[in-house]
Amino acid sequence: MNWIYLIFILFLAWEDKFHSLCEYQQKYGTTKVPLSHGNLGVWVKKQREAWRKRQVFQDGESVSALTTDRIEKLDSINFSWQGHDYTWEDHYQDLLEHRKELGVHVGRKSKARYPKLASWLNVQRSEGRKFEQNSGKGSRLTKEKYELLQRAGVQWDPLLSQFQSRVEQLSQYRNEYGTLKVKSKHKSLYSWVWKMIKEYEKYIDLIENGNSREEGLRSILEDDARRQMLEDLGFREELVLVKDCIK
Repeated sequence: MNWIYLIFILFLAWEDKFHSLCEYQQKYGTTKVPLSHGNLGVWVKKQREAWRKRQVFQDGESVSALTTDRIEKLDSINFSWQGHDYTWEDHYQDLLEHRKELGVHVGRKSKARYPKLASWLNVQRSEGRKFEQNSGKGSRLTKEKYELLQRAGVQWDPLLSQFQSRVEQLSQYRNEYGTLKVKSKHKSLYSWVWKMIKEYEKYIDLIENGNSREEGLRSILEDDARRQMLEDLGFREELVLVKDCIK
């Protein structure tokens, strides 16, 4: 291959990546592209590495593919030359990119694929709950960060959100069939209702009957919010206190 042609191809490849970086900056407001973003993230990392090499050697341009012209182009878009030590804002940008997978619930697959982001998101949820409970006091989240996470669709308690979704399904079932006694053909909802009956019986035994807790024996319905959702549907009267509740 003609070396002039090769140089031309490499020039076009660099310009293409620079154009992609400009588009990323317009969309997310930063040039700190995470490695999870794929080829562009890798390219950005290489530009920083090349820049550091230029700082080390006196005749830096001769040992680095990053020419003065390219540095000037990157400087023109306020490129961040420092190492990519993740800030809160960096994680937030990652969240915006992957919120379809992580915004509602951090499951096993998303934890395996984005472990650092999943861990960060769990911390934000914990701090978000503190913010809500104490009007911002005792939380590491500022009001601005709290609102940014809300706009990104973060659920502070994803398990509670899942519970609410199930309650809504059960309410729709009652509206359609006139009962909370879910038939076994509705497998998923049927299994959940049975689980809630067991949890309610456990709650009654632990709390209302004053029985001492065995080690590890707790009920999710000790949470007032969850229990109230079910009681508003008449769950206790129709199912828990009826022996032959579901057939």
